[in-house]
Amino acid sequence: MKNNQIKILNLNIMHGRNVNNSVFPIFLKKERVAKNIEEIARLIKHENADIVSLQEIDRNSLFTGNFDQLTELMKLTPYRYSFYGKHSSLSLGKKSIYEFGTAILSRYQIKNTYSRPFSFSFPTPRKGFVSAEIEHPYRKIHFASVHMVWLDYLRFHSREKQAKNIIDYFSNYKNTPKIIAGDFNCDFAGKEKTLHMLCDNLNLHTYLPQKKIPTHPAVNPKVRIDWILASKKFKFLNYTVLNDLLSDHLPVKADLLLK
Repeated sequence: MKNNQIKILNLNIMHGRNVNNSVFPIFLKKERVAKNIEEIARLIKHENADIVSLQEIDRNSLFTGNFDQLTELMKLTPYRYSFYGKHSSLSLGKKSIYEFGTAILSRYQIKNTYSRPFSFSFPTPRKGFVSAEIEHPYRKIHFASVHMVWLDYLRFHSREKQAKNIIDYFSNYKNTPKIIAGDFNCDFAGKEKTLHMLCDNLNLHTYLPQKKIPTHPAVNPKVRIDWILASKKFKFLNYTVLNDLLSDHLPVKADLLLK
């Protein structure tokens, strides 16, 4: 691979649950969740991406075995660098009931990390994004892992507001090549302008945005809501939705060339 190429993998891991329903059963044993995390690690190793974007990753959640899923993935994969941002949590006294957020795994050194929880959008738990400067050997890259709201009575408005949060943050990094990957819970089609806002304001593009390449639900997927967006300084060499059933979302990978 040329030194100006970069491989990206995006995964919504659904808290490591890998069950048919994202909520039920409410409690899963640690052994089962740990096995699911092993399967996720196996895919990550197989795809050998330079940067991995993760959503719905748990830390010390009573519902998924009370362990740190990112730390476990670091043990099981060759990545030396990572960053996690907590976006939703609940505690009872000093005891954690649940905690989850988004994360980045990187082959290259990470600097200037940032975590931003979005405003709460009833009834969906709080979402957010994390970002970091990636010290790629060819050129520094600004990377973000994003999870936007799904079920919300004002969801179009809420996601557009969340996009504005991302745009405001990246306005400080106009000259740095950007890659934004994640679960956006929306498509380019239709009336919603969330993805258009991000691309227009941050000078981003993606692979065939109007093409139907569904990512959700994992079984018989119908909608394309998981995306990899990149600065127009990048050329998409490959863009693939993988058929690995690891959560209720299908993984997305892209090979990019920095021009």
